[in-house]
Amino acid sequence: MKDLRRTLGVTRKDKIRNTTIREELGVQPVLEFIEQRQLSWGHIQRMDNNSQVKRTYEAIVQTKGKKERPRQTWNTVLGNIIQERGGKGLYVKIKCKPETLGQKGI
Repeated sequence: MKDLRRTLGVTRKDKIRNTTIREELGVQPVLEFIEQRQLSWGHIQRMDNNSQVKRTYEAIVQTKGKKERPRQTWNTVLGNIIQERGGKGLYVKIKCKPETLGQKGI
């Protein structure tokens, strides 16, 4: 945000909101950008189950660690993003099977 303010020649003392600065420069918020990039990994879900990439993506490491709060997995984060946007993750996964892509002309 500091660089965006410098681009406009505005300081914090001017009391201009970050959203206003982003709108003037046409920059989207960082969290929105990150969510869009995370959602672009759907091609891994559509891969063949024997693919090394998909097996690594779906692998679960079984180790005992320290007692701490449960870690968020990639799938839970993506599921939350999809639910917030009103979509159904399972529907997308089933709808885009690779063997049907050629038939639909996608």
